Amino acid sequence: MALAATTAAFSPAKDPAATIARLVREARELYDCRLRRAQRLLCDKRFDGLGIAEIAWNCGFSEPSHFTRRFRDRFGSTPSAYRLNIAN
Repeated sequence: MALAATTAAFSPAKDPAATIARLVREARELYDCRLRRAQRLLCDKRFDGLGIAEIAWNCGFSEPSHFTRRFRDRFGSTPSAYRLNIAN
């Protein structure tokens, strides 16, 4: 019974627009968390040996190209360029 009451509280049928808005907000928060982790790894000299693809996978991105697009949109440069600028 408790499970039914819990799932009913999150039923998309009650307010589909609110449900979609919540899912979009959660997806943005997840991407932001992953991108901030990637930023930390790119700045940390201990991870200089990791390639961009490895950092992407370690941060939850299945495709390095998707990671690169998201990173560039968020930080204004590609992960490779960001790493080079931090090193100089």
